[in-house]
Amino acid sequence: MLGGAGIGVAGAAGLALVGCGDDDDGKGSGGLSGLATPTAGAGASPTAVVPFANATRGGVYQTYSTGDPPTIDPYKNLSFLTKTMANYVYSRLFKYKTGAGIPRADVRPTGDLALSAEASVDGLKWTIKLRPGVKFHNVAPVNGREVTTQDLDYSWKRMTDKTNTGAVQVNFVDKVEFPDTSTMVFTLKAPNAAFLDILSDSNLYYIMPTESESKFDPAKTMIGSGPWVFDSYTPSVAYRMNKNPDWFVKGFPLMDRIENNIIPEYANYLAQFLGGNLDIVAPNAADLTSVQKSVKNVQITSYVNQGANWVWFDGNDP
Repeated sequence: MLGGAGIGVAGAAGLALVGCGDDDDGKGSGGLSGLATPTAGAGASPTAVVPFANATRGGVYQTYSTGDPPTIDPYKNLSFLTKTMANYVYSRLFKYKTGAGIPRADVRPTGDLALSAEASVDGLKWTIKLRPGVKFHNVAPVNGREVTTQDLDYSWKRMTDKTNTGAVQVNFVDKVEFPDTSTMVFTLKAPNAAFLDILSDSNLYYIMPTESESKFDPAKTMIGSGPWVFDSYTPSVAYRMNKNPDWFVKGFPLMDRIENNIIPEYANYLAQFLGGNLDIVAPNAADLTSVQKSVKNVQITSYVNQGANWVWFDGNDP
């Protein structure tokens, strides 16, 4: 449920989504090629292709989580609280294509950092081309440098490390090679029809800079190339993200800042929503009608959950 207090767009973990996916169709030999980058479409009329043409920009989006993440390092814990936080900051190779006019049953993998994906005829080899010019957040020690396959290699090794319990989900991959700075080649042990879906999973492959661990502690701060730049995290209080002005999806995010408040108790976050301090709530069925009557311009919406990638304003995966 979304509060209607002057918010042009909003997304919500677990309940609501206003999303924008890439406007392309899958092409090539069993893969994706020439993936387009969605734009804000300023000055145009809202359509399924440009759904946010008249959206109000700026402001702070107030949302909530029901608990603290065990860690903010996405490769150290499988908790959905950790993964939700990670998806604000980190890009992935793929995400799910969601957005206006796309039914739940029709969501498909589309490129995030990946520009294209081509499968060999036998389905054993996938060649991924990296989207050019994507930069990490402009904070030390990375300082806005471009993402390369060295970062993909580093992140793949972290994901497949034996200490990462999620590694079992990619044990069908025989090897990964990086023939140049913009190409990643997967060789599979056997053809896998779910290959792109697995790489689109918002719980798995986060692209982190090679400076992680050696030059900063990813359990204390987060540096990625996604739509939101990590600002701060105060346990039991909130974590805060600022808009990434250099995100490769031009014109997005629409909001300037996100504040995710830690509110464990249902009665408390419902009261905060009714008091106008939250822009989103997932009410119990018994409270739905009374909340509709109490909050002016409230909207009820649903979406295909893919972690925090829904603040896509994709995705995800949002």
